[in-house]
Amino acid sequence: MKPWVIVAVVVQIFVFPLTVLAKETLLLTAFEPFGGNSVNQSQEVAQTIKQIFNQKENSEIDIQTCTLPVVYDKAAQVAMDCYQRIASKPKTVVSLGESGSCTIRLETAAHNLDNSPGFPDNEGNIRENHVILPGLKSVEYFQLPVQVMYYSTPSEDRTRVSISNNAGGFVCNNTA
Repeated sequence: MKPWVIVAVVVQIFVFPLTVLAKETLLLTAFEPFGGNSVNQSQEVAQTIKQIFNQKENSEIDIQTCTLPVVYDKAAQVAMDCYQRIASKPKTVVSLGESGSCTIRLETAAHNLDNSPGFPDNEGNIRENHVILPGLKSVEYFQLPVQVMYYSTPSEDRTRVSISNNAGGFVCNNTA
């Protein structure tokens, strides 16, 4: 099994009381396989979370999932299209992604930069120091209680959780 990482706020689903999202729709985005792999663990995690909540009797959360293409200029539009198709608009979107780490990384920021020299997206595009949205800030910090989320994780599990301010330069930054 390939190492995977969960980006953004998925830990919040399990750590904080579910009443925060009472009777709410939650959109989980995940990516299709890339780099010659047959599976993307972010898809597996999204489907598992959806199954867990769908099996819960009287669940107060409606989990919707959306698989994004690993293509620089398409992933964000697919995410927006998924959001628009949901009748009960989600107040929370959790973005899942995969990297070479075996830990859960709570991301604190998105960088306005594509930078994956020598590593193509699924349509063969390679980007090196490419500004995603010219004229905007180089870094956008998320307004999430990441420190609280981290310290709410049981201490024995914290070795598998880290706080990160850089998800890398691949397609993830295009969807934040």
